[in-house]
Amino acid sequence: MKIISVAIGLVFNKGKILLIQESKNEFREKWFLPGGRVEEHENILDSLKREIREEANIKVNIESLFYFDESKINNNNDEIYKRYRFYFICSTDDFSEKESEDEHSMRSKWILIDDVDKYDLRSPFLADLLKKYKPSTHKLGIDNFVVV
Repeated sequence: MKIISVAIGLVFNKGKILLIQESKNEFREKWFLPGGRVEEHENILDSLKREIREEANIKVNIESLFYFDESKINNNNDEIYKRYRFYFICSTDDFSEKESEDEHSMRSKWILIDDVDKYDLRSPFLADLLKKYKPSTHKLGIDNFVVV
């Protein structure tokens, strides 16, 4: 069975969280957290930094692991694979927003967590996940996260 790892960032700055608007056809114009698949040659932390840079044009500091899930996915070709998603808390001093569309995303936007329900989200799971976030809780410090 094929295994796919996905790194996703909850990027915070001044009490707001960063969302990106998807540009890919399947989720076009939907809002979600920045992140994506870990490439074969990358470790998960480098992958997350690359994905956020591509999708939002900012650099981040990865602070801690917040959430993990796994699921079996059946794609359109009847191929079943296992997906592992790692959600990391990130911080940045860069409060800029991406405004021009490319193959990675349409744009990025800083929002209040309480306003997440006002956006057309890629998945209702995102709103539920963000409701679980409380500063200084659910943290596995990145120093304790070993990449082998």
